[in-house]
Amino acid sequence: WIGAVPSSHIWEEALIGVRTAVAEILPGFEADADPHLTVMYLGAVAGDVADLAVDEAQRAVRRFTAEANDQPGELPAFHGARVSLMAAQADGRRAVALSGEAWGLYQIRDDLQAALGDLIAPDVRRFSTWRPHVTLGYATSEITPAQRERLAVLVEAPIVLPLAQIAVRADRETPIAVLRTFDATAPIAPPEVR
Repeated sequence: WIGAVPSSHIWEEALIGVRTAVAEILPGFEADADPHLTVMYLGAVAGDVADLAVDEAQRAVRRFTAEANDQPGELPAFHGARVSLMAAQADGRRAVALSGEAWGLYQIRDDLQAALGDLIAPDVRRFSTWRPHVTLGYATSEITPAQRERLAVLVEAPIVLPLAQIAVRADRETPIAVLRTFDATAPIAPPEVR
């Protein structure tokens, strides 16, 4: 997958409160130990295809990187605004996500999708209506309407999560290539209103 990943501790500190609240609402909630914002999932691909995908992905983000370098001090960030439930997975679990906005990632996703084309495994849905979200964890039991209502009002003010890298990963632990690194100590500029 290609994802935006945090600097080591900032996200954990920012997410602990909302994860704790979700666990109180949903018995059996399992927190995700690897917080990240998936920009694109390529599916299961062979090693040589993965190498080609990395090369194409690196080319696709050159424009994004150049733009980011032209604006020193600006750091992309995810602004989480609500807790939402994703569709049930094959194993019956449902991802519980912090949904919101990540300005600047829509264009990079479009560029990557155009550049990678057929390298994306055919069985992977393209998610044309992709919206940025960070998976908090997984619900393992049925969710009642009352629980849904409680989840919907958990986030009172946006949770701002700075992005440290955009990377291509083979699994949770192994970055194949880092496409872009950001200075997570720089101030986060608010998005431009258009």
